[in-house]
Amino acid sequence: MTIFNRFRVLMITMLIFTFIGCDVDSKLSNVSDRDMRMKIQECKTANSPAPAMIFACENYQRECKKRNDKAGYFVC
Repeated sequence: MTIFNRFRVLMITMLIFTFIGCDVDSKLSNVSDRDMRMKIQECKTANSPAPAMIFACENYQRECKKRNDKAGYFVC
């Protein structure tokens, strides 16, 4: 296993533990609009994302839609 693959596995594991057992919606509501736009951009440009990243990206999209609906205009 290369160092890149080990790093990738570590990052995926950290993402999974971050999202398990916590209220994702309340955590994402604390993320600034600018950071949310950056996260969504990362999701759109990811080549073959890992399952944990796909899950996180779906959460980002849901949070962004909530913000857009609440504000009445494009937020992120």
